Amino acid sequence: MTARERANELAAAGNNCCQSVLLAFAEELNLPYEDARQLAAAFGCGVCCGNVCGAITGSAMALGYKFEGDPDKAWDALDVVMKGFLERQGSLLCKDILGYNIAEGDNYQRALDNEDFLYKCRPAILDAAELLDQVMKSL
Repeated sequence: MTARERANELAAAGNNCCQSVLLAFAEELNLPYEDARQLAAAFGCGVCCGNVCGAITGSAMALGYKFEGDPDKAWDALDVVMKGFLERQGSLLCKDILGYNIAEGDNYQRALDNEDFLYKCRPAILDAAELLDQVMKSL
């Protein structure tokens, strides 16, 4: 199963964007699944305020864990992921990907009602997982 497929299954199971990406790489990183799930729990929806997409945050966590002790290597790898993500999604920000700020008013409910987590966020999750996988395999 590819990283993209794993991330898709994880998102379909109810994990947020950050969890879905980080958990897709947990086994490869020898990162305990439950620890990774809990660590990433509060980073969905752009840290719950529409900022940097949680799929990018999950990518950063995975790279930081992989290159612990070599932040320059992690940052360089993350830069490649972010550039590819920006090219595909048009923004790194949750509020731009969704088209509104999830933290304002009833926008969380709006996202649920409109299935935006499926139709807008899921492609971002899959793109991040695929890009992260490509970068990790190239290093």
